[in-house]
Amino acid sequence: MKDPSEDILEKVKEKIRSKENIFDLLDSILNDVIQYCNATTGNISLREPIENVLIIISAVGLDKEKKLAARLPVGLGITGIAAKTKKTIYIPDVTKDRRYVKLIDNIYSELSIPLISQNEILGVLNIESVKKSCFNSIHIQTIEKVSSIITKALMGNKNYRNFLESVHEDHDILNKIIGYDPKILFIKSRIRIVGPTDASVLIYGESGSGKEMVAQSLHYHSNRQKGPFISINCGALNENLLESELFGHVKGAFTGADRNYTGRFELANGGTIFLDEVFEMSPSLQVKLLRVLQEREIERVGDFKKVKIDVRVISATHRNLSKEVGKGNFRMDLFFRLGVIPLQLPPLRERKGDIPLLANHFLTELNNRYGKNKQLSFDVMETLSLYSWPGNVRELQNTIQYMSVVSPTDMIFPESLPESIHTSEKETPREFHEIMDVIPENPHPSYTDERVFTSEVKKKESIQDLKLDQAIQKLESEYIRLALERHRTQEEAARALGISRGSLQYKLKTNPYL
Repeated sequence: MKDPSEDILEKVKEKIRSKENIFDLLDSILNDVIQYCNATTGNISLREPIENVLIIISAVGLDKEKKLAARLPVGLGITGIAAKTKKTIYIPDVTKDRRYVKLIDNIYSELSIPLISQNEILGVLNIESVKKSCFNSIHIQTIEKVSSIITKALMGNKNYRNFLESVHEDHDILNKIIGYDPKILFIKSRIRIVGPTDASVLIYGESGSGKEMVAQSLHYHSNRQKGPFISINCGALNENLLESELFGHVKGAFTGADRNYTGRFELANGGTIFLDEVFEMSPSLQVKLLRVLQEREIERVGDFKKVKIDVRVISATHRNLSKEVGKGNFRMDLFFRLGVIPLQLPPLRERKGDIPLLANHFLTELNNRYGKNKQLSFDVMETLSLYSWPGNVRELQNTIQYMSVVSPTDMIFPESLPESIHTSEKETPREFHEIMDVIPENPHPSYTDERVFTSEVKKKESIQDLKLDQAIQKLESEYIRLALERHRTQEEAARALGISRGSLQYKLKTNPYL
């Protein structure tokens, strides 16, 4: 009987010899690998060098939207760390490892093998299982050989370079909507479906949650993408100014109208107009907007001539318009005209698993812009993940920029956090450990034997058998040990722990678990 390891290697080699384009074979090769080691899912990602992110090009067991959304920064998550360290990483139980990026529910084992050519990281082969400790050392060695075969095939294939060029030219604004949370993936899926139509869309969301970016995405996924995208905040102007801005005016229409003025609806002709904070419109303007939507024509202020327009209308509000209609504060007929397709954007506090991804994305953008190499410490990421973010994604982006500027070192410590976040009331620490799947730590050793990991798990589980004071000392020792591993000196470790160097030295001497 043929050895399974030899059989899988022969299958992969034969498939690569049979076709010129390696990209046409990756799904089939992944299926072979998954069957060989009784895994559940798998994917192959390639590194895009300009943004330094991993983009999934082949996936088995991963839904389309998650595959499209996956742009994992190198260094983030198990897969990202495998790419950064250029080492194979095997985690027998990802629920015990904070670095895991959760794309699929009920996954336990993860194996990430980097694709390396001449010491250059091309991508990562990733295999996952719903079983704990699914992969053994023979599996790992064999799949590493499969990875080498794939790497050689990629380097010898012109389509690999074509892929990199196509990624550089891909300006899909949906890639800027960062996150794996189901609510965000639903929004992106709905944009792809609704975008190509002319249906009016009403976007609900708190300030800073990304309403205008969603509106832009709808425009650029429509047949109007070559036309203008014009936006206006209806709450930023008084009634008279807003009417003039929306519909334009003719010379002499009112005091100060010394010339004809083209309104936003005319400017958006052939494209899309985005009406932000549409609830703030006065009742009289609501009537005029309703007429525009019904008749597809406008009247400039001071003019009776009707001007035909061809405009898609996307609007947004942070209010519950349905309730406002019930209170008589917003016209029901206009509400139904604007909200043919409603989209509800989640606040950042409801998708906290995306905070590390967003924070790293914003920091990478700043590093690329200013030629820096700033990084977020574990303690900073913990604080960011526990904060409630009333200003949502915009506030997070501003916070990352603030810390990048004021931090005196490349590693950003809590001292560089804005005072408003320092003094805010944090949420329960337990939630942090549920969402910190994606925090990169120091490079993890290659796991070729699950016993290395399971012995550590048993040590941690034994904490339940300790008395309270012993359990506190044991937990404290783990935090101190992690801080010492993560920082170069005791002084830096003490600062990260929020204690003095003397206190740290005292604990090192007196804690029986250190």
